[in-house]
Amino acid sequence: MTWEIAKDAPHPSEGGVVVCEEVHPYGARICLEKGCKSAPWAITCGIYYRLMHTTFCGDETIARERYDEMKAELERIMELDDDQAYARAIEHFVDRYPCFPALG
Repeated sequence: MTWEIAKDAPHPSEGGVVVCEEVHPYGARICLEKGCKSAPWAITCGIYYRLMHTTFCGDETIARERYDEMKAELERIMELDDDQAYARAIEHFVDRYPCFPALG
């Protein structure tokens, strides 16, 4: 299954301007914002009822790369059907994309 552009109104959660917002039919959403209150770029994502996470970036190129990486990893997580593996994957995801990495 592939990601689709969100058809409803954009959901800027970090006070920026939505550049791209996509939804996945398995139940996930991801949003890229620029000009945020806390950093130049933010990526907010979630797997419905399971995960809500935001990471910030200082550079557009890194933000766009991270956005694509996060989409792929969210897809892998949603395919897991073992609860313990799912929980470990979410923990790994949050560790890999911390809220405030060195803002590269």
